[in-house]
Amino acid sequence: MQQTPDLRSRMRQSRTSGSVGAPGGRLPGATRLPKAATRVGSVRCSGGRKPEMGRTPLSRQQQELKMGEAARAAEHRQPRPHPRISISKLGEYMSASASRRRSIIRDQREPAEVKTLHCITARSALTSYLASAAPDPQRLLRTIEALQRQTPQTLWKQREVPLNITALERALKLPPLRFNGATPERPPASRTAISIGGVRVVVQPDLILRDGESGQIVGAVKLYLVKSVPLTDQAADFVTTVLWQFVELAYAAEPDRQRCIFVDVFATKIHTAPQAYKRRMKDLEAACEEIAARWPTA
Repeated sequence: MQQTPDLRSRMRQSRTSGSVGAPGGRLPGATRLPKAATRVGSVRCSGGRKPEMGRTPLSRQQQELKMGEAARAAEHRQPRPHPRISISKLGEYMSASASRRRSIIRDQREPAEVKTLHCITARSALTSYLASAAPDPQRLLRTIEALQRQTPQTLWKQREVPLNITALERALKLPPLRFNGATPERPPASRTAISIGGVRVVVQPDLILRDGESGQIVGAVKLYLVKSVPLTDQAADFVTTVLWQFVELAYAAEPDRQRCIFVDVFATKIHTAPQAYKRRMKDLEAACEEIAARWPTA
């Protein structure tokens, strides 16, 4: 008659065979405890999951790329000594909550090197398209096709290229821009900003509009190519009011409100300066004075 091994014999077997004598390598009624982690080479995988074969740890450069340029740039902000705000951020500021206003001032005072994805290619192509004597949509389509053939090498470019494509596709759906007999021109690099309430407001219009009869500058065009921060109609009214003031001060001209144009590309909207110009200018001056007062402690 064969004797059943006692518990001590079975435990000795487990040290050599990896089992405990019971089916499945467990004592009857026992449960298998989950593995906390599995180490393979120099890679540690939590939860007991095995790493994919052939995958090597990310290098420091790859890890930084994965984090994104915007996140890394935020760690190296250099404060601006004097109050300054872009025209689109001022428009957003005018219709923002108190906490959002504080964030806008902080971001303008201590800007990250890269805060949002930029549509540089789309802006250049759209500006050239609008400035041409006979705008041809095929020019934008060719730019879209060239972008589609690109192979982005960084995660940033992998996000930026599709964004430029989307911007140009939206631009093709925009209503026609009416310059009312004015000729679009590229603005001089020397005239980009005006002062309002002690704050330097950076306008940087994409085009200026010269009247065909008088030869005077009568308007300007500003493209807005930010998808992540859509602007309200109220904010757009303040942007076009600043455009009106910019043409008046920077060119010592009498602007035409219908030719002070703000183009929200992703929203496929075109805005012109409102009739209630003086009231909005008073609101803008008060807001800029508020920005200047908060600037040192933002």
